[in-house]
Amino acid sequence: MEFRVLGPIEVVGDGGVTGLGGRKPRRLLAALLVNHGRVVATAALAEAVWGPGAPGRTRALLHTYVSTLRTALAAAGAPAVIHTRAPGYLIQVDGTLDRDEFVRLGTAGRAATAAGRWHEAAQLLRQALEQWRGPALEGVESGWLAGEAARLEELRLATLEDRITAELALHAWDAVTAELTDLVLRYPFRERFRGQLMTALAGLGRHPEALEVYRSGRDVLVEQLGLEPGPWLRAVQQAVLRGTAPVPDADGVSAAATATAGVPGPAGPPQPLPPAPDDFTGREPEIRALTGELSTASHQRAVRVVTGPAGVGKSAFAARVAQLISPGYPDGQLYARLDGTTGTPARPHAVLDRLLRQLGVPATALPQGLAEATARYRSLTARRRMVVLLDDAYDEQQVRPLLPANPASAVIVTARRRLTGIAGARLVELGPLDGDESRRMLAAVIWAERVAAQPAAARLIARYCDGLPVALRAVAARLSRRPRWPLHLFAGRLADERGRLDELHTADDDLRTRLAPSYRQLGASARVLFHSLGLLRVAEFTPATVAGALRLPPRHAEQLVEQLVDLQLAEVVRYEPTGQIRYWLPPLLRLYARERAEAETPPGAAGVLVALLTAYWLRLLDPAGGRPGADAGHRASRVDPGRWLAAEYPAMRMVMHTAVLVGRAGDARRLATAVARFVDDRAGRAGPTLLFAAAQAPVVLAPPRDAVAG
Repeated sequence: MEFRVLGPIEVVGDGGVTGLGGRKPRRLLAALLVNHGRVVATAALAEAVWGPGAPGRTRALLHTYVSTLRTALAAAGAPAVIHTRAPGYLIQVDGTLDRDEFVRLGTAGRAATAAGRWHEAAQLLRQALEQWRGPALEGVESGWLAGEAARLEELRLATLEDRITAELALHAWDAVTAELTDLVLRYPFRERFRGQLMTALAGLGRHPEALEVYRSGRDVLVEQLGLEPGPWLRAVQQAVLRGTAPVPDADGVSAAATATAGVPGPAGPPQPLPPAPDDFTGREPEIRALTGELSTASHQRAVRVVTGPAGVGKSAFAARVAQLISPGYPDGQLYARLDGTTGTPARPHAVLDRLLRQLGVPATALPQGLAEATARYRSLTARRRMVVLLDDAYDEQQVRPLLPANPASAVIVTARRRLTGIAGARLVELGPLDGDESRRMLAAVIWAERVAAQPAAARLIARYCDGLPVALRAVAARLSRRPRWPLHLFAGRLADERGRLDELHTADDDLRTRLAPSYRQLGASARVLFHSLGLLRVAEFTPATVAGALRLPPRHAEQLVEQLVDLQLAEVVRYEPTGQIRYWLPPLLRLYARERAEAETPPGAAGVLVALLTAYWLRLLDPAGGRPGADAGHRASRVDPGRWLAAEYPAMRMVMHTAVLVGRAGDARRLATAVARFVDDRAGRAGPTLLFAAAQAPVVLAPPRDAVAG
């Protein structure tokens, strides 16, 4: 039986091509086949089948598609090749897979090339390419399957280059010239195709045409990429100018041309770090601390995970630190973006391919499997002291294969999640910029004089931006395009909370876009919680508040809140004497939560939540209801009523304000009255915290200063 992924997904048995159903079962089969022999988790399969927006019933639907495939394969003579294995499924190929044949023949062809057996190499590489019937995974590339299809296409092109190398070595110039002319037009940035065409033309005595191929290629590279041709292509040009016809070797480097043209070898250690923004501002204490820790190599691998909420500037901070410490690491820097917040995180093997290329490994010599690529990477980094910057990581499993082998190297990882499962890693938590730093960032873009002339408006803008660099940069970019606008005019636009998020964007960046990946990763129940906090306009809250609003067991409520914290959608404020943790939803997150709730919940949801939470609190405030800690998941005998009220009062105050806004002023009055009665009944035994709550109770119907009003 034949399984085919190098083209449309097909299974061929004795009776011909097997029917596999619709596109989704085919995507499922493709995801299993490219990982055959290994268990593929349900989450990864769901992403391959539906992309990032998988439906809620993925497990049941996947089971249905697996049953469909099992039936189709059994009918073709291959029963029970798909097995259920926690945490997903596994396929065992009973027959041949065209991808594996392609890799096997290609490896054998490259071995023949290395030994100088050109006829054998050309034949094997031709057979490898014959496995292809069209674009890899044609018609099913979605989610991470698109990345796998791109990787296979790169391998196909590298194998095609190898085959042409072997044919050039056999002086088959006529046979490959037309093919190479087409390839150069289709892939203008692949220097190896261009150099091979120059070699073939020179071999046919068509030297002027070969030089024209070089000139046009240089024009394309300079005009579109701002790059000069690489050393090998320049060496081929020099050989053509001398009237010789160099034959590229297996690595695409012409030994003859390099020797005669004096082309230097590798241009020193790799230095691919991205630049930090020119207007990078603040973070001086964090930079001093981190550069002090990483400036000198140690015998224990230094891994620092820079984490923080969306838009806080993790990537810019990490790039700044990496640049500052790089002089202490003489073997260069490595950089890779891991796409952890894009919905399709980069696969470790694909990232290793990029890192190995930075280390000088040619495309034709890249290892085929993750284990082999990891071993090669560790071998190349074992004796090098380098700075490795891994930006936007998804989880620990993605990062581990990318850690260099030398413990004297420094590794900086940025991630939305707190990746505490990496051995030896320490977290560097970035919070919002303070007021002074925020104003300095504004001044760096829109001129210090303009900010200094309007300090009150600058303070308001900084506060409305929550100290987030992405928001401040958006405001500064828009103000810099409007030099005649007074700052107070833009501060007034930001004061309108309904339009504030609309103002915090530029052509290539947007706060909503930054927040969306974390929101999409929330489970269904945690998303309901996020909606509820937005509708209730709650800023500070405890798990008891959540339990009352959503009618949940206290432990479950706390777990949902921690999901928000893990994804940087809520913050921990402090530990309360009642035994609970107080959490905080910053203003811009509250606006985003309310936006998502209003788009995804039915009308009137806010009123329902107000009624549920009010009823919950009224029951606890009722003298006949017993001690207030009992329903909050604590040991009732240890919960002081005054401390309990002080812990819950910030949320009560905001909910009473929301009740008025959504037309449930009666609930607000009943709750205010119950709070006052609760205080009066216990006034004789009141401590300072209870007296503070009593002082607040009479003014609960006035809009609080920090309210997120509609």
